[in-house]
Amino acid sequence: MVSNLTHYHAAKVLHCKTWLEDGVVSVDESGKIVAIEQYDPERHPSCVDLPNQSLMPGLIDTHVHGAMGCDVMDASHDSSIPCLCFLLSKG
Repeated sequence: MVSNLTHYHAAKVLHCKTWLEDGVVSVDESGKIVAIEQYDPERHPSCVDLPNQSLMPGLIDTHVHGAMGCDVMDASHDSSIPCLCFLLSKG
């Protein structure tokens, strides 16, 4: 068993296209997901318990509505440029 892992125990965990009931997401020190599996108290004695929660590991919601005082909802080219430049500068 790998040490220095953080285990997140949730009511439901999405793994590929399947929801695991009573699942665990294990994350190493660098933040990398190293396992998604069924909860086992012997294998996961210490967990961050998230009762009544559902986890979708690896999902990153990247949508934004603006930045740097700009709102993309105003659909203005002049407003979009500072926002886009800022976002590009962050990678």
